[in-house]
Order: sequence, then structure tokens, then C-alpha cells
Amino acid sequence: MAKFFGNLHLVLVTGLVLAIALMMHFAPVAEVNTGSIFRWLHVFFGILWIGLLYYLNFVQVPTMPSIPVELKKGVTGYIAPKVFFFFRWSALLTVITGLVIAFIIWPAQKKILGLIEATDEEKAAAAPRALFASRTNLLLSLPMLYCMASANLG
Repeated sequence: MAKFFGNLHLVLVTGLVLAIALMMHFAPVAEVNTGSIFRWLHVFFGILWIGLLYYLNFVQVPTMPSIPVELKKGVTGYIAPKVFFFFRWSALLTVITGLVIAFIIWPAQKKILGLIEATDEEKAAAAPRALFASRTNLLLSLPMLYCMASANLG
């Protein structure tokens, strides 16, 4: 067990396989499609991004002044580069998967607006999906706008 848990990549792959198994098991109840997979990835990368952001702001940065000079190289030379590597990639992947999720709206809107051929049933199915995605974007844009506007005030 120590060998298994000591290997980060093996744990990640195993967790991914378990997640896929759960998705397949619950597929009759919770549909598995491109949108649901990208939503799951978006949440995962978002958690990683926010978690590293919190680590940096609540742990590493406040602790650095109290670390003896001869030990700071351990943080700045080994820990921080790895943290920033995962921080950058998780931020980028959060944005990319978020954009993929947001593009759920456009295919549904093209059906609703008659820009592509769709049956009445397809239009009826697309409407709630487009509304949900659009309202989710609205909901999340309000706190995001506040954060963006006030970021340079402090």
C-alpha cells in the first residue's frame, strides 16, 4: 500500500478509472456526455487552482518571512516551482474546460433560432439547456466582475 500511495501518478490514474466507473454505473440516471465530462474536469481543475491559490496565500507566503535564510532555497528552489507549475496549468485548464462548457449554449441556440435544421422536439430539448447554461454564466459573472474590478483597490 505504501508503494501505491507513494506514486502520485498511479493514484491519479486509479482515481480517474474509479471516476469513469462511477460515471458508467450512474449513466442511466446521470447522463454521461461531452458536457458532463467537461463540467467534471472544470470542477476538478478549478478545485486544484483554488486550492493552490489558498495554499500560496494562507500558507507559503505568510510563512516565508519566518523561514531561516538557509532553508528558504528549499521552498523557492523546489516547492514553489512545482506549485506554480500546477497553479498555471490548473488555471489554464479551468478556463479551457469552462469555455467548452460555455459553448454548450451556442449549439442549442442555433437550433432554437432556426440557424440549423432541428425538429420541434430538438428545439424544445435545447431551450432549457441553453437557458441553464446562460443563467449559470450570468450567476458566475457577477462575483467574477466584482473580483476583477476590485482586484487593484487594495
